[in-house]
Amino acid sequence: TMWNRAAQRIFGWSESEVLGRRPPYVPDDKQSDFLALRERELTGVYLDGVELCRQRKDGTSVDLRLWTAPLRDADGRVTDVLGLLEDITEHRRTEAVLRQGAEQQNLVLQNVPVVLYRAQASGPFAGMWVSGNVERLTGFPAERFAAEPSLWVSRLHPEDRDGVYRAMRETREDAILTWQYRWRCADGTYRWFLDRAYLRAGQGENAPEYVGMWLDITERKRAEETLALR
Repeated sequence: TMWNRAAQRIFGWSESEVLGRRPPYVPDDKQSDFLALRERELTGVYLDGVELCRQRKDGTSVDLRLWTAPLRDADGRVTDVLGLLEDITEHRRTEAVLRQGAEQQNLVLQNVPVVLYRAQASGPFAGMWVSGNVERLTGFPAERFAAEPSLWVSRLHPEDRDGVYRAMRETREDAILTWQYRWRCADGTYRWFLDRAYLRAGQGENAPEYVGMWLDITERKRAEETLALR
């Protein structure tokens, strides 16, 4: 009974092609889904952001988000349904691209000895996010670092801890910090890491944070020790 310009722009059908007829944008394979939603709407249910897939006049599919509200007569009976449809097709395509990019990034990270991280500069690296490949290098899953902020500090080698603390205290905001230390992995062994982090200044309510990377340099350190001995 109503078909505005936005509906015509999204679907391609004009007002005269739609009014008084079954919605043409429901493809055959979605008819049962449409009828089930219609029955819910006629019972007075409000639909809140239901995601749907429908079709345009040219046959291409369109992803939508639907909100509805029942309209009632004086006796409280549902006589009409007012619907709002949002075209989220581009949003879905963007999500797919980002998801593909994230998958490719994870594939790369799983095959390099580099761990990426973000952590608040206050406290023991509170609110820490670590890339998933940290488990392969340290034996600890990434979720463990976020759930236990003191994990990183507690497993620093005792002989390296003071130097790390001093370097962190002396680093200014918007500066890059580079240092090396030994860190005890889940199997109890120590590995050498080169840590290079950018201390990003706080903005508004956001506290300063480190954005950086760990590079496993254990083999390099062992080679240096062997050369020194020779």
